[in-house]
Amino acid sequence: MTVSNSTYSELTYGDCLETFTDYTKTYQMGNNTTGRWEYDPHPYPQATSWADYEFVIRLHDTDILTINGISYLPEEKLYTDTSSLSHSSIYTLNTGGYHTATTKDRLNRYTPRDITVYQKEGEWYVQVGTRKFGYRDEMQVKVSMNPMVCPLVTYINNVAFGC
Repeated sequence: MTVSNSTYSELTYGDCLETFTDYTKTYQMGNNTTGRWEYDPHPYPQATSWADYEFVIRLHDTDILTINGISYLPEEKLYTDTSSLSHSSIYTLNTGGYHTATTKDRLNRYTPRDITVYQKEGEWYVQVGTRKFGYRDEMQVKVSMNPMVCPLVTYINNVAFGC
């Protein structure tokens, strides 16, 4: 994570846990851009810790990016151990129909540098590493950098690339 003039960039879920420690606060992320924790209970009744929250970045009145954590721990440890979270994140991208330069800038600012949102001839695309995909709202990019599983695995809408 990079911090410059109170502006955050390249956020992972682990960065969010370490930096944005007040789950009741809205954080100023940039011009017209805020970040906040949102309670999103998982379907498992025993989930009561970090697994119940996602970090949401909002531009004006649109939630443009949601960051969730993923883990490679056994299910019984999944809700209590956050040690692998700095390596694994799920990014849900959303423009809310506002395909603007500012929306694109914010999406690129808060996702890892290997994820790039760009426009060509009026169409939006997402590039992950060297692979290119057509952009659509609510698409998920899952990035895992857990060396015990794989040095880098990327999922676009649940299709794996890498390893």
